[in-house]
Amino acid sequence: MIKEKVFFQPSINIRFDYGRQILYERYLPTPSHADALKGLLKGFLGEGTRAHIIVGPYGSGKSLVGTILAGIVSKNVSNELFQQVLKKFQSVDDQIHSLLLDVKQTNKTFIPVFLNGNEGNFRRSLLSALYNTLREQDLNFSEPIIVADILRIVDTWKDKYESTYNQFIVLLEEMKWTVDTWRKDIEKVNVSAIEWFKKIYPVLTSGSHLSINFDKDIINQLKYILSELRAKNLGLFIIYDEFGRFLQTLPPTEVHETMQELQDLAEFSNSDQGNNLNMLLITHRNLGQYALRYNEELQKEFQRIEKRYNTYYTKADPSTFIRLSSLLTQDYRNDKIKVDDFVQELRYFNLFPDLNVFEIDSLVIKKSYPLHPVSLFVLPQLANLVAQNERTLFTFLESDERGGLKSYYERKKDWYRIDSVFDYFEPSFGEFELDSLTGQAYSLYHRLQKRLPESPTYSDQLKVLKLLAIWNISGLYPQQDPNEEFISFAFAWEISWTRLILEQLHSKKVIRFNSAFDYWELFEGSSVDIEASIDERLQSHPLKKRQRMDLLRSVLIHKYVLPKQYNDEKSITRFAPVVPIYQSELNDEGSFQSVFADYDNVDAAIVYVFNDTDTDNESLRKFIKEWSVKKEKILFVTANEGISIDRDIERLAMLHLMRDDKYFISQDKYLLDEIETIISHTIFKLNQALEPITKFQHCSWIYKGEHHTVKSGMALSQFLSDVMEKIYSDTPEIRNEAFNRNTITKVQRKAAIQVLDKIIQIHKTKNIEIQGYGPDYLIFATVIKNNRINFDHPEITDNESLKKLRNELLDIIEQGSGKVSDLIKIISNPPYGVRKPVVPILFAALLHHEWNYLMFYHNGMFNAKVDGDLLYYVVDNPEQYTFKYLPFNSKYNGLLQIIKGLFEDFIQIEDDYLHPAVFVNQVLLRWLRSLPRITQNTGQLSELANQIKECIRQGEVQPETSIERIHQLCKSINKMEVLSSVRSECEDYNETHKNHIGKCILQAANALSFDELKGWAEKQEAIVKASNPFVQSILTAQVSNWVDHLCEKVVGVKRENWSDTTDQLFISQVNTYLENLKSEINVASYIEIKVGNSSIAIPKVSLSEKSQAIFNSTRANMVQMKRKVPKAEIQILLLELLKEISED
Repeated sequence: MIKEKVFFQPSINIRFDYGRQILYERYLPTPSHADALKGLLKGFLGEGTRAHIIVGPYGSGKSLVGTILAGIVSKNVSNELFQQVLKKFQSVDDQIHSLLLDVKQTNKTFIPVFLNGNEGNFRRSLLSALYNTLREQDLNFSEPIIVADILRIVDTWKDKYESTYNQFIVLLEEMKWTVDTWRKDIEKVNVSAIEWFKKIYPVLTSGSHLSINFDKDIINQLKYILSELRAKNLGLFIIYDEFGRFLQTLPPTEVHETMQELQDLAEFSNSDQGNNLNMLLITHRNLGQYALRYNEELQKEFQRIEKRYNTYYTKADPSTFIRLSSLLTQDYRNDKIKVDDFVQELRYFNLFPDLNVFEIDSLVIKKSYPLHPVSLFVLPQLANLVAQNERTLFTFLESDERGGLKSYYERKKDWYRIDSVFDYFEPSFGEFELDSLTGQAYSLYHRLQKRLPESPTYSDQLKVLKLLAIWNISGLYPQQDPNEEFISFAFAWEISWTRLILEQLHSKKVIRFNSAFDYWELFEGSSVDIEASIDERLQSHPLKKRQRMDLLRSVLIHKYVLPKQYNDEKSITRFAPVVPIYQSELNDEGSFQSVFADYDNVDAAIVYVFNDTDTDNESLRKFIKEWSVKKEKILFVTANEGISIDRDIERLAMLHLMRDDKYFISQDKYLLDEIETIISHTIFKLNQALEPITKFQHCSWIYKGEHHTVKSGMALSQFLSDVMEKIYSDTPEIRNEAFNRNTITKVQRKAAIQVLDKIIQIHKTKNIEIQGYGPDYLIFATVIKNNRINFDHPEITDNESLKKLRNELLDIIEQGSGKVSDLIKIISNPPYGVRKPVVPILFAALLHHEWNYLMFYHNGMFNAKVDGDLLYYVVDNPEQYTFKYLPFNSKYNGLLQIIKGLFEDFIQIEDDYLHPAVFVNQVLLRWLRSLPRITQNTGQLSELANQIKECIRQGEVQPETSIERIHQLCKSINKMEVLSSVRSECEDYNETHKNHIGKCILQAANALSFDELKGWAEKQEAIVKASNPFVQSILTAQVSNWVDHLCEKVVGVKRENWSDTTDQLFISQVNTYLENLKSEINVASYIEIKVGNSSIAIPKVSLSEKSQAIFNSTRANMVQMKRKVPKAEIQILLLELLKEISED
């Protein structure tokens, strides 16, 4: 039988354990106590704040710290015990050692005032504890504060109000009190006695309210007490243990009052008046966590108060627990194990990083039995999370409960393993709320446990579940992976047995292997047979080879390789995408080109080749070697041995389909999570299968028909740098990472367009002015300035690479015409390889001297205005554009000068910098568009004028052809006279045409003048005047514009906008109206309405259904209107409407 010894106090109650000698003897300093001790000790010395909170789980030593300090500051510890505590800190923390000495040497003594748990109203509990403590210390100055008030009232009744006093005696007797016993209770500040007196006081005094110091301001009472104590060189150390329990039961109605009192206490203790008051609140959670059950306003109250206190955090210290447990378990050992049982495993797993090699050897290896090292590892971590007052690290060591060490060893006489740790703390797990992380983890364990059927291995399966549940609850994965080896170590199993148990659990879908991090974890799988579903879907969704390779590329860990050295030297980010491909796709050139259609613009490529043919690997390498000779931008690699990936790729594709199938997913709530897990595992397996290539272990690298040695990622990057240096030897250096890339932001593009506009306009502005240091300035500086591009330099730049590029561009444009895509390819392709956003700027800059003679055509249509925005569009869509390069021909000088002189009023400032052909077209086009449309449209001008107009219109599309035709038209005669006469003819045509139309009208009506014409119209019958538009228009015309008025009224179009066809239409319509006058008019078919001197003729027609409906609606409205509007006004309204409609 094991002899029981008491080495420590399982739990501390400060009120009852204060001053116990054994606490000081057995106290072990722990790192988690250091901050709290320093802060509290500085407060006693006046070097820091004096309001503190200690937060920590049960069993972490919070109350012990308060108890130890209370004994020291109250001088209630013998010098011998103090020296023992002091000695323990001498080798652990010099600062605490020094602070303890200083506190010991001070003359001030602090009286501890203890509160514990929920003792009712905070103020009353505190004052009650305070007065009781002071009374126990024989400090009678507390009596006048509360006790004296009550006793004085009773003495007054006795002396002056005999009847009241007698009633008081009767009430005392009913409560089984005598005067003496009641007075003693009052003197002890008994809350029940005081509350009883408050209750009966109104009965004895006709309803008067009792006001005693017990209900008055707590700070004023403390001021009095502390001032009295200060005179005696004394102070107070108020310790509220289990303060969280008080907060848990605090009614919402008392929150504001209590929080205000806590705030007042903190502020008062830190003031000069409270320099002999120290406050310590001990909880196992932050104050904010206790406030979660209240509304948002009350939660803010808790947060506000918490900031007034210095908060320290303690936790169960693994090192201390190991030391204590080695002492407590020494009687269990009796040389039952070998010293080196766990040496190898402990070195491998490193479970105790805080212990040195000697401590691991002496405390864990030699003195841990019967506590298994894995149990030692998890116990402190688990206790920090879930320990409770009756279930801590230290109660565990002597507990007789299921799972406790003592009970376990008496039954098993064997190692105490981690599954027993779970059993001991399981009641604590069950007390957590379901929506908490711990509650969710424990609930998951319970559900998974129910999935395990009875079997010969059931108990071992359950052990693994318990281990993984502890890892899940405590979050131990970052510290130790629960993999096969570790689980075998935890339960002393052979690795083969561990694998069997894990496989059984995995098949039941209660655990899963996390491939990415190499550990097992709890998992709640679905009831669906996923593998069967995969096979079924493969039958209807077979994958093509290219689909497989595309899917493989999408899950590669490294999809690109960077040539870092080259990129650093050239200040560019070039990269080579990894492209998986089957050998059969290499065999077919068309298939290969199809694969690389998506990688057409890449800098280079690394191609993983997989053997899907009957050829052996040696033949495959030989084939790649021959095939790669002309592939300058491709580095090939293939595994030396076959890689089996097809099945996993197919599974992955089907898993993706299943994941996206909402109907399939809806079968089970755990199905989506399970599929995601399998997808992750399958991706891991695929990347693992590629390790012969990705780890550079068993593979062959081939470039341009030669084998190369590549042993690491760094070597591959260097090799790629060498390749890039050969391919892109003339890449200009542009130190602008945000701009010198394939894709840029909208901000960068906008800035680049601004720079480009300035470059294009430099011919007229003569310089580029970019203010500030924004992205536009940085683009200009890095692309133009740093590459020494000078627009005044005959060759633009002395940069050899850019000079070479400029010469290549000149070779193409000097051919006269071509595709813009040919120019873009020169800049973008090797050996320059300029990134697309940079291309427009270099394009315009390098061809600066030739820019005015370059003309761009969009699908054959000339673009008269080329700015930065358009040029970026051109570079993005070069296949839509062509160009012509037309240096100015001196033969056009004479024509150009005549146009400048003759059409000076149509020249704008920016026209001076246009190509001469474009200049001529722009000026003449403005002049032509300034003419009335009838002049622009007519063909009734002279043949020369019509030809000139045609040339001007042609110039919008082909300005070079237009200027040549105009030159030819004016070649044989005086150019000035020709163009001057054409201008005069065109500008006079509108007036000429007006006169011609006027003559035609008069002639048709047999009149000699407008006055005669109008007189003729006035003589017509009223019905004619009202019904004939020609007569109507004559009557309403004025002498100043009668021709234009008649033209517009007769055909509905202003004369200045006519075409030649409209001329004919007008004459024909006038003749028709005149012919109608010669025929007899059926007066009976018209209704004539006379309004003043004018008449309105309305043809008689029958109303259609639609018109009848409008009539009925209007009549109804008029009837309604008669009630509000006078009849005369309605009549005028209808008349005005009739006149307006008739005029239209």
